[in-house]
Amino acid sequence: MEFVSAHLAKRMVFYNIIDEDDVEYYRYSIQLFIEFVIAISMILILAAILSVFVETVSFLTAFLIIRRYSDGYHCKLSISCFILSVLCTLSVVIAVPYLNYNRAVYCIAILISVIFLLVVGNCNNPDANLTEEELSNLKNRSRIIVVLFSLTAFTLIGFHILDRINEYFAAGILYNGISVCFAKLKTGRR
Repeated sequence: MEFVSAHLAKRMVFYNIIDEDDVEYYRYSIQLFIEFVIAISMILILAAILSVFVETVSFLTAFLIIRRYSDGYHCKLSISCFILSVLCTLSVVIAVPYLNYNRAVYCIAILISVIFLLVVGNCNNPDANLTEEELSNLKNRSRIIVVLFSLTAFTLIGFHILDRINEYFAAGILYNGISVCFAKLKTGRR
């Protein structure tokens, strides 16, 4: 991926799309984008094979949107991130049916995750170089998204609407709480 992203960034300089000074930034951004597309594609292909495509899209929707604002655990290597992303998503396929048999435990776990995400707001990735004001705004957005998503999930759970899809959606909230918790434990970020 690094070779492809470096080549694309150099081509952008050659065609005067970006400045020479910005090559490293664009190389890294392109690399992240390519890795994201490959990981999501792999996850969705596996979900289709396992006949949980729509459910996985539901999980990814909740997980990725909340993660956008709350951040979470980061791997040091991109290959580790790829493997962990695929394994975590596949673990949802295994965990959700088990948790569904213990619906009270599942709801309590989601509620604990929601409370944790509301208290923490954002785990403040130091690589983001956020100002105090930007971090505060991001935490507030994270809390708003968590409230909206959790209200949606608990309403659908309560009325047994789209049960299977909603179980995966709720797992997206739960996994975000776990990810932020791991990030906090690992780095002690404020």
